[in-house]
Amino acid sequence: MKKLLIIVLTMMWATGLHAQAPKTWFDGDAYFTESFPGGGILYYTGTSADKEYDFSFGLEPIIDGSFKLVKCTDTDKIPFRAEWGTSVRRYVQGSIDVYLIEGPSGEIVWTLQRTTQTHQNALANQLWIKDRPLDQLLSSTVLNTHYLSEFSKTELRSLAEFISQKQYTNPIEKINLSLINSELGVPDYDRYYVGDIQMIEDASRSRVYHVDSAISFLKALKSGATICIKPNTVINLTDALNTSENFKGMDYDWVDDMWEYDGDGKIISEAVFNGRQLTIRNIHNLTIIGDYNTHILVDPAYAYVLNFVNCNNLKIENLTMGHTVEGYCTGGVVGLQGCNKVSISYSDLYGCGAYGIVAEKSSGIEMYHSIIHDCSYGIMQLFDVKDAYFSSCDFVRNREYLMLEVDSQCREIEFSDCRFAQNQGELFPAEGRIKFENCVIYHPEGGQLHSGEFHDKSLIQMDESTEVKITNMPLGKRPVGPDTKFMK
Repeated sequence: MKKLLIIVLTMMWATGLHAQAPKTWFDGDAYFTESFPGGGILYYTGTSADKEYDFSFGLEPIIDGSFKLVKCTDTDKIPFRAEWGTSVRRYVQGSIDVYLIEGPSGEIVWTLQRTTQTHQNALANQLWIKDRPLDQLLSSTVLNTHYLSEFSKTELRSLAEFISQKQYTNPIEKINLSLINSELGVPDYDRYYVGDIQMIEDASRSRVYHVDSAISFLKALKSGATICIKPNTVINLTDALNTSENFKGMDYDWVDDMWEYDGDGKIISEAVFNGRQLTIRNIHNLTIIGDYNTHILVDPAYAYVLNFVNCNNLKIENLTMGHTVEGYCTGGVVGLQGCNKVSISYSDLYGCGAYGIVAEKSSGIEMYHSIIHDCSYGIMQLFDVKDAYFSSCDFVRNREYLMLEVDSQCREIEFSDCRFAQNQGELFPAEGRIKFENCVIYHPEGGQLHSGEFHDKSLIQMDESTEVKITNMPLGKRPVGPDTKFMK
């Protein structure tokens, strides 16, 4: 009888809610309208900010006052990282009225907040929130996944630590901590990014491009684009870069001397010592995804394979990238200058690129499940880079100078679950601070772990689980590099 009374009261409460005007809800991107089809079910229909995706789902009240996420029609679809049947709690405090979508372990994986604003105003309000002090937000505002996706994993760990170290945490801080910890467990390539209003407008005009040639690849490069390279495709950019006709029209340019260039081209064929390289400037929200056995190559040894300048929110996934000619050179594989929020995952960067990655005045660089190998000068160069995180990556058979060259202006450079082996040369930098967690470092006899007489060994921070051995022993196989994500 008691259970029946609770159910009846719950249904009466739900019915009372919908006797008023329909409520609207916002999750940081999608905007939902509430309705009441009957049977105690609360039903929500919504659309994404770019108006390309429609969502719908139901919430079924259960005895303890929470809800169950239910599918009411065959076309229902959710933007949440949750399964049908998952638990949903409602939290109300003052002006805050929010649904908390839970994961299998009870962690909060998504939030859906009630709003009286229009969709456009809700998006604009989120931009205003970004300018507020973080410590105030964490304690007074229930955050959402789209907002948190703009933080790197290193930044998220700092936020979690900030909350955890407080002597007293209020309910909102506990919700945000659970949401942050959930976001930390999401692979980078599955995370979201909202950006500003202009980026949202760019996204509304964007398309997914499926390419299988250098020309189609070059034409697909634009803000908001997702470029999918077809399986078993090798794209050699050199012939296209050597043809000036391919760089005529809006956003394209043919440049012989970038030092003297003052144009506004975004896709540029730039002259280097022994050929030309692709330089991509002022492009945002660009995703490049390979399929099975996909490669991007260039011929000139002095050219970067992909060179990015002043670009934000770049994602490169499941690609093999390198040069067709082995040897000594100054061009790397991926160049980053003045870039922010860059993710490279499940990729293979190889020589003769002088270095796998060369980054300058950039921030928010993340690399996952990837490999840098057989580069002719070293693994990477980082100059004035803030917040770079490398996880589950292998670095092998690179040579011959500083493997990890990190200058004194770099901050928050971290390697986690990474492996180093058979690298010829000096492994660690003379100036920059690096943190290693649970790494394996095999370095050949005769090579140097630390570089030169000026090296400060205190700059290298290793936890107890990091293993260091002087040996030329190779590494065993593990799922890093392209195509491994297809094997899971």
